[in-house]
Amino acid sequence: MGLLEQIYEKAKENPQRIAFPEAVNEKMMQAAYETGKEGYIIPVLVGNADEIREALSARGYEEDIFTIVDIREEIYKKKLIDRYVALPHTLLKEKALNRRMQNPLYYAMVMEAVGEADVTFAGRRMLRPYYFAHWMNSRRRDAL
Repeated sequence: MGLLEQIYEKAKENPQRIAFPEAVNEKMMQAAYETGKEGYIIPVLVGNADEIREALSARGYEEDIFTIVDIREEIYKKKLIDRYVALPHTLLKEKALNRRMQNPLYYAMVMEAVGEADVTFAGRRMLRPYYFAHWMNSRRRDAL
C-alpha cells in the first residue's frame, strides 16, 4: 500500500468534521460532497440552510452526506456563543460575537473553537477574515 492509500485509509478510520462556510460555492460543495461520500470527512455546510439545500438539489448531491448548519437558527447559535465566551482568554464578548456570526466564516470558526467542528475550510473569497480565524484557533489551543 502506497503512502497516499495509507493516508486515505487513516482518514476513513477517523473522519473529521470539516466546516465549509462557503457552502454554496460550487467547488467547495463538490469537494465536500466527494470527500464526504468516500467517508474521508464529515462535511458540515455552514450558511443559509435554504440556499444550501437549493444548491444541493440543483447539483444533484445527496443531502444525507452533509450536516447542514443554518446560521439563522438562534438556539444553536446561542449555545455556541455561551460555550465560546466561557473559554478562557477569549476577547470577544457575547454581543460582538453574535454580530460577527452572521458571517458563515465566523460562525464556523466559533464551531471549531468550541469543538463542534475539527477544521474550518475556506478559500480565497474569505481570506480577509483569515486573521480572525487564526486568532480564534490560537485561543482554542490556549484553552486546551
